[in-house]
Amino acid sequence: MDGLAFVIALLAALIAFGQWWTARQKLVLDLFEKRFQVYLDVRRIASEAAQLGRLEDAGLANEVLARGRFLFRSDVEKALGELHALTINLEMKEPSAAAEMNEHFKAMIPLFEPYLRMPQREPWQVLKSWLRGS
Repeated sequence: MDGLAFVIALLAALIAFGQWWTARQKLVLDLFEKRFQVYLDVRRIASEAAQLGRLEDAGLANEVLARGRFLFRSDVEKALGELHALTINLEMKEPSAAAEMNEHFKAMIPLFEPYLRMPQREPWQVLKSWLRGS
């Protein structure tokens, strides 16, 4: 009878681990999608500036700055603020603004990379490392 209780407890623990893992993966994916959308919007801003010399959606830079503030650390937040300032220069028809935005976007790409990587491990690898204590 004690053996059966142990097996049931072990199964319950494995099911709980599986549920935790699934919830964690969902959180990671949701965060990735939100961060990737900010990246795509920044890319769109730089692209429109270079191709059109203006932004089709003038409020997009404000929106990206607001969303980015809660999704990234200060490094990307600072770069988003600088991009926002460049969009103001673009709207004021400053001649060099589009080129500066393009260069700023290129400099931002390495800042985004650590946030958009998804170095996932398989659940059994995590479980093995926990059991080993590392």
